[in-house]
Amino acid sequence: MAKQVGIGIIGCGKISEFHASGYLAMPEKARIVAASDAVVQLAEDKAKKWGAESYYSDYRKLLQREDIDAVDILVPHSIHAEVAISAAETGKHILCEKPLATTIEDADKMISAAKQHNIKLMTGFNYRFKLQHMRTKEVIDEGTIGTVYLAKGEGLGWSDYPADSWRISLSQAGGGTLIGHGIHLADLFRWLIGEVKEVYGIAENVAHKAWEVEDNALAILRFKNGALGYIISVSSEKNPYLDERIKIYGTKGTVVTDWATGKLEIYSDEAPESLRGWTSFSFGDQWKPSIAREVEHFVDCIREDKEPLITGEDGKTALQIVLAAYQSAKTRKWIEIS
Repeated sequence: MAKQVGIGIIGCGKISEFHASGYLAMPEKARIVAASDAVVQLAEDKAKKWGAESYYSDYRKLLQREDIDAVDILVPHSIHAEVAISAAETGKHILCEKPLATTIEDADKMISAAKQHNIKLMTGFNYRFKLQHMRTKEVIDEGTIGTVYLAKGEGLGWSDYPADSWRISLSQAGGGTLIGHGIHLADLFRWLIGEVKEVYGIAENVAHKAWEVEDNALAILRFKNGALGYIISVSSEKNPYLDERIKIYGTKGTVVTDWATGKLEIYSDEAPESLRGWTSFSFGDQWKPSIAREVEHFVDCIREDKEPLITGEDGKTALQIVLAAYQSAKTRKWIEIS
């Protein structure tokens, strides 16, 4: 692999700015070669802004370039699989935004294509790269709060999309706030606590009656190790900012994180003296930095030929949790994760 990884960005919506800034911050490791978007003017504008050589309305033309080693897929959820499989077939490594796909069948096809063509497939769960979550992982693994028995994750805010937005189309998005945002917490809890055994879900549309997808969702998780958890994902709260908090309870203490402030608070009554009682850390806004760390990790995995921290299989498992919650919301039954 060349010292500098050639990147193609497929999908030039809002999130592409955060990904692009990550690549642009490490010119010694990567460069953006081309951009693609169905709205060709958007692709042209972004290509010029990012210093990319070319732009396309058809991503397939981007995939034919030999100077592109990897692609960053940022298109509507329902076509993640189509784009990723095409990318694998042309020998491009793949970073795919969450959710990996909208169906398990599509997720399996993506994973299979990547394996068949010896391609790295990474799912874009940037929450694992937030400093407060990375430190939380260390605290739990070190045993500072003992055995985890309960986890709470809440993400509440307001979303409003135009009537023609793909994000409110069930066929294009695969769901609403839970698959669009709550899936971050599903992956994060798996990483921090362990595998999920079964799920109970509730999904409703409260404030956006014209949407085909839910704006309120609750997923109750029972982990294989006996812990319990719940995820609340809401896009109907009259609040211009995302109000997100995670609280993890252990037999020896508690960990609390806050999205808006980047604060991490740890309580332990049995930790070493330096961490006993309440200890507070502030990491600031981690949204943009976490995506920069995510894309740098992706590039490093290509350059060093190593497995990504978050694989296609991880993306599939988080999707299983969300889809189980949707199934439960319809059947009013617990759904087991296979």
